[in-house]
Amino acid sequence: MFEFKAVFHADGEDFEFLCKLAQGLVLAYAGRTDNEDALRYTAATTFEALSAASVFISGETQVLDDGIVILAEALVPKHAG
Repeated sequence: MFEFKAVFHADGEDFEFLCKLAQGLVLAYAGRTDNEDALRYTAATTFEALSAASVFISGETQVLDDGIVILAEALVPKHAG
């Protein structure tokens, strides 16, 4: 994913770029109107994977007890069928 950082000429920290890219991916589904149930789209990785890539997370980041790092979420409300 970090290869896209150069393609997009993105500045800033790697983690910030990764979160923005993940947010774009989950938001691609945010406009759904054909779902009968409420949906939550989540982009996640692991603390271990970020550490292996030498990517350091910011203080506001949601890290679950099992080391899962939430990069982005999108909630899609239920639509009447």
